[in-house]
Parts: sequence; structure tokens; C-alpha cells
Amino acid sequence: MSPPQEEHKGYLEKTTFLPFQSNNQLLQVSNSFVVIDAVAVQDTTTLLKDLEELGLQQGSIYGSVVSGVLPIQALDEMASLESLQFAKPAYRPITNVGLTTTQGDAAMNAEAARTRFGVDGSGVTVGVLSDSYNALGGESDDIASGDLPGIGNPFGNTATVNVLLDDLSPSNTDEGRGMLQLIHDVAPGADLAFHTAFLGQASFANGIVDLANVAGADVIVDDVIYLAEPMFQDGIIAQAIDTVVAEGVSYFSSAGNNSRDSYESDFRLGLDDTANRGYRFHDFDPSDGVDIFQQFTLDDGESILLSFQWDQPFASAGGVGSSNDLDIFVFESDDLNAKVLESAVDFNVGRDAVELLFFQNTTGATANFHLAIGKFEPEGGPDPTRIKYVEFRQADNIEYATNSSTVYGHANAAGAEAVGAAFYQNTPAFGTDPAVLESFSSAGTTPILFDPAGNRLATPEIRQKPEIVAPDGTNTTFFPPFPGRDVEGDGFPNFFGTSAAAPHGAAVAALMLDAVPGTTPEVIYDTLERTALDMDDPFTPGFDEGFDNGTGFGLIQADLAIQELVDTATNGSISGIKWNDLNGNGVREPDEPGLEDWTIYLDQNQNGKLDTGETFTKTDAEGNYSFTDLKPDTYTVAEVLLPGWKQTFPGGSGTYTIELDPGEIVNSIDFGNQRVSPAIANPIFGTPEDDQLTIFESPVIVFAGAGNDLVDTSATSGGNQLYGGEGDDELFASTNDRLFGEAGFDILNASVGRGNNRLDGGDNGDILIAGTNDLLFGQQGNDILFAGNGDNLLTGGDDADQFWIAAAAFPSTANTITDFELDVDVLVISGLGVTFEDIAIAQNQDDVSISTLGQELAVLRGVQGSALDSDNFIFL
Repeated sequence: MSPPQEEHKGYLEKTTFLPFQSNNQLLQVSNSFVVIDAVAVQDTTTLLKDLEELGLQQGSIYGSVVSGVLPIQALDEMASLESLQFAKPAYRPITNVGLTTTQGDAAMNAEAARTRFGVDGSGVTVGVLSDSYNALGGESDDIASGDLPGIGNPFGNTATVNVLLDDLSPSNTDEGRGMLQLIHDVAPGADLAFHTAFLGQASFANGIVDLANVAGADVIVDDVIYLAEPMFQDGIIAQAIDTVVAEGVSYFSSAGNNSRDSYESDFRLGLDDTANRGYRFHDFDPSDGVDIFQQFTLDDGESILLSFQWDQPFASAGGVGSSNDLDIFVFESDDLNAKVLESAVDFNVGRDAVELLFFQNTTGATANFHLAIGKFEPEGGPDPTRIKYVEFRQADNIEYATNSSTVYGHANAAGAEAVGAAFYQNTPAFGTDPAVLESFSSAGTTPILFDPAGNRLATPEIRQKPEIVAPDGTNTTFFPPFPGRDVEGDGFPNFFGTSAAAPHGAAVAALMLDAVPGTTPEVIYDTLERTALDMDDPFTPGFDEGFDNGTGFGLIQADLAIQELVDTATNGSISGIKWNDLNGNGVREPDEPGLEDWTIYLDQNQNGKLDTGETFTKTDAEGNYSFTDLKPDTYTVAEVLLPGWKQTFPGGSGTYTIELDPGEIVNSIDFGNQRVSPAIANPIFGTPEDDQLTIFESPVIVFAGAGNDLVDTSATSGGNQLYGGEGDDELFASTNDRLFGEAGFDILNASVGRGNNRLDGGDNGDILIAGTNDLLFGQQGNDILFAGNGDNLLTGGDDADQFWIAAAAFPSTANTITDFELDVDVLVISGLGVTFEDIAIAQNQDDVSISTLGQELAVLRGVQGSALDSDNFIFL
């Protein structure tokens, strides 16, 4: 971050009354202050306090990031803060850019929807994040003309826009106010709120949360992308979106205006640096040849702006940071000894895997330039697997172009609805059917490779982006505030870009919530997508039916979406879980699993059995079931009880009677069941000596007694109970057996059985070997638990246990460990020839998944993946 300091020092040495301006077009500089994003070593509160002592203004914390506006003179002193891990400029984010009414109203049939369903967004609050709201000072004129609500609005819409935080920097253009005009046109009854997105990523993320929790927004929309947001991981802005969506807020984000201006490739080692700078360069040529340069063309005065990233985690997102360092260069010619015209060479190890490069052609003529990407070998670390950049300016004739996805960052969040753009004149309402996508509208889909903690996912997460298209090129009273933007000549500028499309989508969501209050974001999104008019991705051959990466599900239609929502809103649902009540107390304990493939039905005639024509469903792998799309009525929910089981919950009649109201969602209609031990006559008792008992008839109960005994019931039909007693015993299970090792060092083996066994080790250290769908409880002592072939539940109990999650073969499905203790227990993988570097650790809420070579091995409940390291594993 030295250039701003050096420029500012030169400015101070001059005698001038003009405000300081930086030559770096990417910096957000105003009145000798610069917007920064700083990452804390550990405690963000301490870092914020330290930065405020240096003069930081408008400080904001989200995750490990502190954003704010810092005096340029304080940058050098900031670098020495012990609380600071690293800092970088919050480079100027990109916006995906009444007296008049948006033509998008007609393109989406929103006017027809308002009239037909009597909706206008009343009772709904829509929040907007963009550059600024009233930096240009036009708010009062917009209210007076009826293009915004507020005191003096001629149409009685007097609720003033709730501005939580504005950015009045002179370089801002009030794009947020333009977006709010479009929303007010489509949903004039909705309350409106605004928060700037231009004061750093932490401020943006907190703005999302504050719009939801302080302003009470039901719908939020933004049109901003920070260039340094992660491509392959959810950064803090995406995390904030997922947080508010989980709370019931619908979130819309502009997809971007970058078309397919992106390069994405596997990293291929090309040549070493002949100029001895320590780099090994990427080979752009996908064929057998080697070419470490990517040629591109710029006319005089044109520029490129690249966000270049690779598959390493971001420290700012909450992970450990990158383990390698890549840089990007512009050479004058395709020769490593040629002049380097521009470069991006930030130190990346332990930080964020991103480089931002800006280069402008100042030669006075059209010229070719040569891009190179190098791994800085002195910093070490693994070679990257995947590299990608998105180009934000005017480069032409890009060699080896891959035309890859450009939707990334928070628009790619799982909870966000990314919105592409179609010029309103190119929609069916204006004579063009099907609608035509704007050539600049960004395409998906960028894979997510890491969880927020920085753990590589076992399988990349592919999110369908963008999901929908909405109109752009519509009128506002002032935006954009530049000449030549009035395409119809009607005196009003036309607002182009996905920045205009996204607020149209948010406004339709407000109408939907007016029609059916309480509709969840998932239903809002799904309804918009299913009722959208199909469009074609112009970058692919033929017509793309259904979803495509350019147009998503198509152009949204307000009337169709609201009609479907109203039609289905009166229907409700009933859901619950069916679990294995191991102790029979009628209360589900943490170690009691769900029961898969059991039948739950709606007993229409209440005769206690499933009859032909009655609605039924099956429980899933976790024991969950649901009945959806149920009309208001009275329902009796019952289960089909299997032989050998008894119901422990709910008791009484064993059924539920539900009076389902319109739109009601009824949860927790649960059933508990316990396996019934068969009647066993004439128990078998062992001698005090070492016994060998092979049993062929079942069910039996065996008390082996003292001595080192072997009891084998694997050849029986199951339902047995085996008690090892004292001594070191070896017990073999069949199916539906219960094995109790009791005292001694015991081996309990269900690997030759047929599943559904329970193995209890008892005292001392025991060996428990699972088959399929077994329950293993080590209990006291240092136990060894072999996970078996899949769907087994392993609980080590007290002391230090070993969990063998793979032994010379992969399980057919993952096994679950309920009580893995960090720094106490270990995971053992044998016979696969892998090391810790081959292990993929993925967080899923409170649990963590362990995979290798693309195969999931185990799920650890209640464990944070970020806490796992090589010390938790043994490889044999």
C-alpha cells in the first residue's frame, strides 16, 4: 500500500488548495483519506481500536475484517500494528451499471399484477445497497415529482426513505437513488431503506445485516461487486447474505456486466523465469505446445482491469489464507527479458489468493500486449490446481480465451438470487419474443471449492447462476447523470445494466410478499424461476430450454409469479422424523439415529391401517418425512409398524390428528420406535473355562461367563443377545443382535453379520468391528472402532479411542462418529496409500466431512474442521 503514501507526500510538498487525488484509479480516496479492508491477527475489536487511534473513521467489523476510512498519512504506522495480519485498499467496487415510470413495469407485467391482485408492496420493506443515495442532492426533487416516497409526495406515499448510512463522496453518482426509483415505480406501497456499500467489505456485510435487523427489510438488493471478493469461496459479504436469508429475507444481487470476459484454466507449468526473478510461469497453450504469454489488444487510451485468483482459501473469509503466492504481469512483448509494463505482485501467503491488475495503453496507438502468470517459487507451497481471472474493461482479441463464468463473489452466494439483464425493448411486452439477453450480462457458473473456514470441499459446489433475468434500460429522472443516455429522446435517461435489472426483481418480490405475507425466500425464488419466460443463451448453439448459464430460468413475470403463489399459498404441509429409540424412553437422544425407509401415511378412514388410495411417504436416510401441498383439512398421521418393533412415541393412539389451516406448516410430528427383543427361552451359560460356542438356532441369549470365550451367532437368523462376562472374549453378530463385551479386552465383530446390530464394549479397551448400519459404543477404555462398510454410528466413549474410517477399501457410504475428541482420539486410514495432503475436510454446519480421493469416509458430529490437522490422523 505504499503508492498512496508516496503520492500524498508529494502532494503535501506542493503549495495548492486543490484536494488530493490519486493517480491510481482503483483507490477510493477523498480528502486525504483512503478506504481500507484490514484483517486482524486474532481480535478484530483490538484492531478496530488501534486503527481508530490512527484516525480511522466509519469503522466496521465483520468476521476477521475491519473496514473504514483511514488518513493516508497513517498507512505506514498502520503497517506496524501487532493486531494487524494484513491490510489492503478497498478498491473502488464496480456497480453493474413519478415524473417518469420504468418501462420494466410493462416488461414484467407488474402493472397488470398490481391491478389484478390489488398489491403495491404495502407492508413490505425493501433495502438497497449501492454507492450513494443523496450525494448529488436530488432527493427532494424526486419526492416532489412522485418518483420517491417522502413528505410532499403528490401521491400520498409519504414514508421517507430510511437511510442508515450514506457515502457523500463527490465521486459517487447516487446510483442507489436510481435503483430506489425503479423499485418505487413497481412497488409504490413498499417502504424503502438504503445503506452504502462503498466503505469496505465489512461495512457492506454489516449493511446487509443492518438493513434486515435495524430497518426491518423483507427484501434486499445490491448492484455492487468488490473486485477482491473470493471466487472459489464465500467471502464475508456472501456469508452475511446467507445469514439474513436464513432469517427470512429475500436477497437479490446484480449478476454483473462482464458477459463471458473471463479466463479459467487448470494451472499448467510452462517455463522457468529466464530473468532470474524466481517465477515459474503458467502455460496458456492447452495443446502440446508451450506458450507462457497471452496476447491481447488495446486501442490507445483503453485499459484492462483484472481480478486474478487461484484455488487457495482467503484469510479474510475466515480461513487460514493462501499457501502459495502467484503474480500477474503485462510484458511489452512475448519475451521474459522484455520490459514489464505493469504487474500485480502482492504477498499472498497466509493472506488472500487474489491479485488486482490495472493497465492502460498510453502508447498513442493500438497495440498488442502480453500477459503472464507466475508462481513465485521462493515462497514455496503447492502448485495451484485452478486459476481464473475476470476482466472488467476493454481488452480485445484475447488469445486462448476460454469465455468462462463471470458471476462470482456474493452474487454467487447460495442465498442470493443473481439477476441478469434484458433491454426492456427486447422483451415480449415490446414485441420481441423470446426476450433477448443483454450482451454484457454476466454468465455463471463459478464453482465453490472451499467452505468459509478454508477447508477444500470433497466435491466442488456448483450453483446455478444467474437464476433470473429482469429488464434494464428503463427510465429514471436523473440516472445515469451523464449526457447521451436518453435512448428514446423522451427527456429521461435510461438506466442500463444488471444494476437496473436487480431492483426490478426485488420490487416484484415485494409485490409477492404483499400478496402472500410470510413467503420464504426459497419460495419467492422458486416461484419466480418456475414462472419465468424461457430465454436463450446467445453464447451457446441452439435454443437452451430451461435453465442456462446466461439467462438462468428466464425473464420474470410478476403476474404469473403472484398467480402461482396465491394458488399454492392456501396449501400447507406436515413433516416430522422417525427415530430409533434405543433406550425406549420416548425422548430422542443425540446418539439415536433416524430410521430410513419406514412408511408414514395419512389415515383417511381412520381404521389404523394403510389402505389403497391413501397418501403415504417413506422416511429418508435421516428418518425425515414430509407431506406437502396439503389443502386445509383434518388429517390423521400414522405409521406402519414393522414386526419386531414397538412404538415409544407419541403414545396414546399412536397417531396424530392435525387440523391444518390454510398455508399452515406443521413440524415435529415425530414417531419413536424401539426394537423388541424376541422371547428367549432357556438361556445358554458358559463354563468358567475358555468356551467356544457356535450357535445355529436363534434367537438365543448367551452368558459366556468367566474365561476367554468365543461366541459366534453369525450363522443364525439374528435377534440374539451375547454377554461376554469376565475375560477377553470374542463375540460375532448376525443381524439385530446385541453384543456386550463387559469386563476384559474384548473383540465384538459384526463385519460378517447382516446389519442392525448394537455392540457395547464395556470396561477396558475393546475392539469393535462394524458391518453395515450398526451401532458401536466403545464405552470405557482406549477402544478401537472399525467403521465398516457404511451407515454405521460410532461412539467411542471415555478415554482415547481410535476410529478406523477406512481399511484397505472405501466404505460404500460414510460412517458417522458422534463424539470425536480433539487431541484425544485419532482417525486411522490404512491401505489406501494416502497422506494428510490427500484429505479433504468440509464443514457442514456443526459437523465435518472427511474425504479422500473424491470419496467421503466419515462425518464427525460437533467438530470444527478448522481445528483438525495431521496430528488427528494415522496413515498406515
